Order: sequence, then C-alpha cells, then structure tokens
Amino acid sequence: MNQIITQHGWGFDSQIWCESKNQFNKNGWLWQDNERGYFNKSSKSSKWFKGNSKQNIRMAICHSLGTHLIGSDTLLEATHAVLINTFFNFIPKNPQTKKLTIKALNRMRKKIQNDDCQTMIEEFIRKSYSPNCLDFTFNNLLNINLNLINRSVLLNDFDKLFINYKPKKLFSDNINLLILKSEKDMILQKEASNDFIKMLAQNEISKIKIIKLEHQGHITTKIELYEIVQNWLNELHE
Repeated sequence: MNQIITQHGWGFDSQIWCESKNQFNKNGWLWQDNERGYFNKSSKSSKWFKGNSKQNIRMAICHSLGTHLIGSDTLLEATHAVLINTFFNFIPKNPQTKKLTIKALNRMRKKIQNDDCQTMIEEFIRKSYSPNCLDFTFNNLLNINLNLINRSVLLNDFDKLFINYKPKKLFSDNINLLILKSEKDMILQKEASNDFIKMLAQNEISKIKIIKLEHQGHITTKIELYEIVQNWLNELHE
C-alpha cells in the first residue's frame, strides 16, 4: 500500500490536510499526520509501516517549516516528497532583507512570550491564508484560549527560523521531489524558497518538478492536491 506522512508548519496543525487526506484515503492511500502539539492536540510523530513491496510509495508531504519538524529518518526513507512553500534557511541572504526579516522575527518572538501570543497567532494565520479567505477549519484557532497554547513548543520551533546553514543530507539520492510554490505568499520570501531549490539541485537531486500556484498564499486552499500528485506520478512513469 502507498503511504503518506505529513508535517504541518509552524503555527498550524494537521487540519490543513483535511480535504486532501479524504481524497487520498478514498483512492487507497494510507495517510498519517504528524502533530507538533501547539494547541489542544497531543504531539505525534508517525513512522513508515514496514513490510510493503519495494514498488510501494512512501511519500512525505511537508508545508513550510515542516522540513525541519519532520523526523530525519522519515525524509531519508521516503521515495517521494511533496514540498509546499518550504525552505531550509528562512532568513534571506540579501543584507537589507535579512535585517528586516530578523527584526520582524524578533518582534514575533517577544509576542510568543507574553499575552500578545494569541493575537500574533491570529494575525499569522490570516496572513498565511491571504489572498484567500480563511478556511473554516481554522476559525476555532482564532478564538483559542491562551491557556491552550503550548508556548514552549511554539517558541522552540519558532527558533528554527533563525537557522543559517546547509544540511548534510535531507533526502535519499533517488528521491522524487515535487515542489509547490505559491506566487502570492506573504510569509515566505521568494529568495528563501529559491535558495532551497538551488541547494537541493546542488545535492544532485535530479528528479525535481516545480509547480507555481498563481493565486495561492502561504497556506494553499481549494487546490486539487490529489490530482496534482497523481499527474506528477504519471509523468514519472512515462
């Protein structure tokens, strides 16, 4: 059986996958979600089920900071990966942009530590969905009680945004990569996204397909992820 393990990014949970999960499940995929436990859910780290045929797919699907939050073994053992508005180094290299980005991150970091945390998360979620409307599944997060927010985990993961180095190895040499890039992303700078793609190419990963999503923001809404992935898989076997 083909498998999927997902990893949501910072400030969200596995609700972002609801529509896609149902579609993949209907078509016989085994889908597992990782959880970081930022809000009122327990943390969870999934593992690949063993014993499947070598022809079966092990597909990791990561959003944003998800490439840092998912287990390294999960990525290395994946045969396929779908990366949605992902990055490795969030802070751009351009000196001026770098300075502004670090300043903005430090402001957010302070808010996580005080009573502005809830307001900051609400603003981040709305900005992540822009230019599209907020998905109804996340309306509950806009009114979440501050006491239900795990600020220690939220802060620990947030600090990964300050990372500035190259990883030794993220994927296996034979990985098939599909990268989805939103053209109206108000969270991730194009420079950081493009640098990640260059880094992957320099690591001699040859099977990379990039799809640009013209009308999507940092969180993609109402895209047919199953259809996109299935078309990609069909191309790989042509």
